[in-house]
Amino acid sequence: MVLSSPEILDRAFKYFVDNHINKDFKSQQFKDIATNIFDKYWYNISSLPASSTGKFHHPIENLKPFGLINHTLRVKYIVMRLIMEEGIVDLSDEIILAAYCHDFGKYMVWIKACSYPLHGQESVNMIEEYISELRQVKLISRMITNHMHHWCDCKMEDEYDRIVAYADFIATDPSVDIKIDYFTEDMFKEDIFKRW
Repeated sequence: MVLSSPEILDRAFKYFVDNHINKDFKSQQFKDIATNIFDKYWYNISSLPASSTGKFHHPIENLKPFGLINHTLRVKYIVMRLIMEEGIVDLSDEIILAAYCHDFGKYMVWIKACSYPLHGQESVNMIEEYISELRQVKLISRMITNHMHHWCDCKMEDEYDRIVAYADFIATDPSVDIKIDYFTEDMFKEDIFKRW
């Protein structure tokens, strides 16, 4: 695992919260939950590529550091487009939170060397304490757990499961060009970062 300098990771975290979390969620409660989750795990997940093999993800998602963050941003972008196209209003924060946290368990896969398709459940285990009081905790947990339905014995229960799983699947395709600011180490070097 390649670990960037703490200064770069701290600037990247601040940028991530200010320009993604605080803009993507409608509810302050969800902004706070997402910020707290990412604050706890930022140093772990920001150092990982999206894929352990480099085979199943867009090249920008295989960078170290920030590969997994770039994958998360691609998934979140697709999820937000699908929410908008489907006209989903009531549960948009829940779906976006599931998109943000769907691959957290990849960190535990690296640590425990456990079965890769189980990372959805590992993701839920990592964020459980933060989402336990939410009204839709079961829905969020299920969307995260079932996002790998094509690799494991998970059952897609509704359109919300399908949105997160579909976005994750599409985001890995190298031919899908998504215009977002991808995270790189150079982006957060002090001289460049000060320009923002």
